[in-house]
Amino acid sequence: LLLQQLSGLDAARVILVGLGEREKITDAAFRACVAAGIKPASETGASNVLLHVLAIPELKRDIAWCAQQAGAIAGDV
Repeated sequence: LLLQQLSGLDAARVILVGLGEREKITDAAFRACVAAGIKPASETGASNVLLHVLAIPELKRDIAWCAQQAGAIAGDV
């Protein structure tokens, strides 16, 4: 979901992406979710992207793994 010019936010655009049902979250689903957020951002001509990722207990991965995956995906987009 692409939101533009939100009141009170110093950002031109905000992209919201969901992971779906908690019980069905996998490593692949996480990576697909990150790509689903980064790809449209790159297509808007954005010069900066902030990815807000929370640790997801169902993945049994820590925040460092999430950040590492996000960085690798961002490099591929």
